[in-house]
Amino acid sequence: MSAGMMRLALSRPLFRQQAIKNCRRAICDVRFWPQAIKNCRRAICDVRFWPQAIKNCRRAICDVRFWPQAIKNCRRAICDARFWILDFVNRMMKKLLILTSITLVMTSCAPKEKEKWISLFNGQNLDGWVIKIKGSPLGENYKNTFRVEDSVMKVSFAEYDTFRYEFGHIYYKEPFSSYKLRVEYRFTGEQAPGGPSWGFRNSGIMFHCQDPATIGLNQDWPVSIEVQFLGSTAGRETPTMNVCTPHTHIVIGDVLITEHCTSSSSKFFYDDAWVTAELVVYADSIIHHIVNGDTVMTYSNPQVGGDLPEGFTLPQGTPLKEGYIALQSESHPVEFRKVEILKIRQ
Repeated sequence: MSAGMMRLALSRPLFRQQAIKNCRRAICDVRFWPQAIKNCRRAICDVRFWPQAIKNCRRAICDVRFWPQAIKNCRRAICDARFWILDFVNRMMKKLLILTSITLVMTSCAPKEKEKWISLFNGQNLDGWVIKIKGSPLGENYKNTFRVEDSVMKVSFAEYDTFRYEFGHIYYKEPFSSYKLRVEYRFTGEQAPGGPSWGFRNSGIMFHCQDPATIGLNQDWPVSIEVQFLGSTAGRETPTMNVCTPHTHIVIGDVLITEHCTSSSSKFFYDDAWVTAELVVYADSIIHHIVNGDTVMTYSNPQVGGDLPEGFTLPQGTPLKEGYIALQSESHPVEFRKVEILKIRQ
């Protein structure tokens, strides 16, 4: 078949069934017509490659008694079958495109897996927590400093005559490495008599703490990193969620920070307003401080550094990859109504 004849044939509409019917008519005189039908069907299926299709069809009719007419009919059959495969492919592509679009929409609209936050404070009692206050043995709640009232964990100095640097911490029972921690806190009332000036509206979270069982009787603070909470008053504005480093160092940018405290970029929070503090910790890598949704400080590489407490055995520069979480008692009343954690897989 010439190229001109092929182009003319290809101008006809597509009817696959008619094409097969015509091809069967073409081979009606074939001596071994079952094989011929099989070969001709193969020819039609190969119309994507027309030269091969014609070759196959000619092979199919090689035993036809009146082959000129058969060739004519078979050519007509092949030409009428033109592009039915392409038509089929186009329809399938359209369906696939629709299905793909639906899948993408369903995927984008599908609810994300709910984050599994774990509440560390049950709102009823101090189960799961252990207390260590300077000058008192582990587990003794000196003067009922830590208590639960109205579903809130309170740091109270109501039973203190005067504060004599009895810095205290309440530790959750197990250590953590990489996680998000969310705490809602507020300062209340007046500072305990005898409290240091820097202790005014001062509390915080200690993380990557040493095991509370290893803390000395008169040790002020654990080896840890402190997320410092500070409250503001008129004429005494100060950011919150600063970082302090008792017996430790951190890196900000590419600089090793050896100063005890570094201020964040947070707003000021006054009076007894509740504040949502979030801490994002990636083991001994990156740490973020977030206040009411705003990231106010980022640093990295927490490590042992500076003066170390008696009996502490880890050498200077040891990375702090995990540790206990504690809440502080530093002479000013403070309340915690939510303490929850989300573990991060690495």
